[in-house]
Amino acid sequence: MLRKLFSGILFLLLMVVLGLTVYVAWEYTQHGRIPLALPGLTMTPGPTPTPTPTPPMGPVVVAVRDLPAGALLSPAVVDVVQRPLKQIPPGAAVDLTQVIGKLVRLPYRRGEAIHLSDLAPRGQPLGEGSALAAQIPEGQVAVALPITRGQAPALRPGDRIDLLVTFLFVDVDPDFYTRLPDSTLVLSQNLETGAFAFRPAGLVGHTITEASLIVPVYVVPAEGQRPRLVVQMSLRGAKILALRNLTAPAATAEATPAGSMVLVLALPPQEAVTLEYLLSRQQPLTVLLRSPAETTATPPATVIPVSLQYIQEHFGVPLPPKKKHDVQPAGGASTPQP
Repeated sequence: MLRKLFSGILFLLLMVVLGLTVYVAWEYTQHGRIPLALPGLTMTPGPTPTPTPTPPMGPVVVAVRDLPAGALLSPAVVDVVQRPLKQIPPGAAVDLTQVIGKLVRLPYRRGEAIHLSDLAPRGQPLGEGSALAAQIPEGQVAVALPITRGQAPALRPGDRIDLLVTFLFVDVDPDFYTRLPDSTLVLSQNLETGAFAFRPAGLVGHTITEASLIVPVYVVPAEGQRPRLVVQMSLRGAKILALRNLTAPAATAEATPAGSMVLVLALPPQEAVTLEYLLSRQQPLTVLLRSPAETTATPPATVIPVSLQYIQEHFGVPLPPKKKHDVQPAGGASTPQP
């Protein structure tokens, strides 16, 4: 009986020692220390990890969304955030009272710190020019391009465009610099009075020999001269600085159903002069919207002028043979003009 009691007490002591050993090992691994001072047991605590120093922080005013040049600063577009002092640029605003109610001279990106030197009081000029002038790249100028909505796709400021120009070539008299054919006058005498005077004699033509009659025939044109068309890409990579829709007056709204708009483009001076020449000569222009990934300003070698000869040769369009018969348009309509 005593043996069983002694065995039970010994078992309990072993369990207590085992449990205490497990507890001490767990406490050491978790906290690096021994919670109990046991005789004859010394354990060196592990190294304490060095805490990461927190950099000194400071306030700075930033834009909460993209702002164009000339934007009015309000609590809805700017805010104060905490940033490391090393990341705050010199001269940046640190309080909303420094910026609210003022204008920015330059565009700002979301999250960018507002510089006090870029601010102007409301109602005063933005530095040495307008907000639009601040967007013109160095070495370029802004020029206005009036177009109709049918000439361009949906455009936005910041887009880059190319221009197609359709040239309408006509023959002119080099002396008068007027379109051919010339009109002619003949000197005739009045048989009653004997006076001489110039009288109209029709258009200048040319003489041919009619094959069946074998007599000379004087031929004059039956219609005005048709222009010869050539289409080519002229200006490339022009940046749209601004876009203005023009609303026609009510009295002329029916006359201009497509409406019109004005594009303000940034161009090198030489291309601005070229554009003014095309506008002055009233040559038809078509706007092409470029991909933002396209950065080439010079037309590639594959872009060549397109004329009737190019269309026929490139696409294999033959000249149709002349027939002794044709198809009468239905409804008695007149023959379509070329």
